[in-house]
Amino acid sequence: MVKPSSINANIVNTKLIKNGMLINCKNTVSLGKLKDDSNHRLSSNFEVKEPRKFNPRIIFYGLDPEEVESNELIPDIIRHNQLERFSSDIKLITTFKYRKSCIIVIEYKTEAFKVIVEKGYLWVSWGNCLLLSILAYQNVSNVGSMAI
Repeated sequence: MVKPSSINANIVNTKLIKNGMLINCKNTVSLGKLKDDSNHRLSSNFEVKEPRKFNPRIIFYGLDPEEVESNELIPDIIRHNQLERFSSDIKLITTFKYRKSCIIVIEYKTEAFKVIVEKGYLWVSWGNCLLLSILAYQNVSNVGSMAI
């Protein structure tokens, strides 16, 4: 049995998940202490691991299918929005084609995403897309979490 008070771990909350428990800690130091103590005491019966962190993604609606099919979409987005320093941090995840329009999902690294959110919009093709459709794929939990 793990006692967080005995190792001075600051736990924010806990949640039961499908095959275990999710524990959110206040800081990375508490997370490290709790993880080490849990691995030491529960190693034979349980597996302790940290959830994988995701890069943020943005969905763009109503794009022209001809422009999406060209291989120049991502370089055009980078060029039109002055994001050249983040050219390796932006990638196209998927496209959904409908009758007369397309939807695209683009993934960004954290630094590029912060710049884009501060700007508030992106030029995609010849249109100005407001950032109303930001997906919550980023890790929005507290500083640390782990699953047992």
